[in-house]
Amino acid sequence: MWFDAFGLALVSVAGTVKATDVGAPALVAIAMGAVTGCVGGIIRDTLGHVPSILLGHEIYVTASVLGASTDVGLNALGFGRPPAMIAGFLVTFGVRGLAIKFGWSLPVFRESTTRERWKSDRKDSA
Repeated sequence: MWFDAFGLALVSVAGTVKATDVGAPALVAIAMGAVTGCVGGIIRDTLGHVPSILLGHEIYVTASVLGASTDVGLNALGFGRPPAMIAGFLVTFGVRGLAIKFGWSLPVFRESTTRERWKSDRKDSA
């Protein structure tokens, strides 16, 4: 899992930098960094014949988005490319690494039971 966190961080920042290089707006660069990083995980899971990590509740895409946002934000603030890339890598690796170490996860979607309230047991007379 640690190599996965390293790869996610590296490829997410690389995708963000490439998108920035071709003149993409900040939001597009962040999305491209996250997509680039996460597709590597999808390919790994597909080749390994395991369910995709993206379908679980692990912090994966969130770490990628935070790292890409850090890179774009620091570039916009004028910190320069290398420091922004290093910071983006460290944020992605750090968040994913902490999630692995401490078992952090995002909430799982559960279907709401509020619909049951609206059902009526009585029969309407017309």
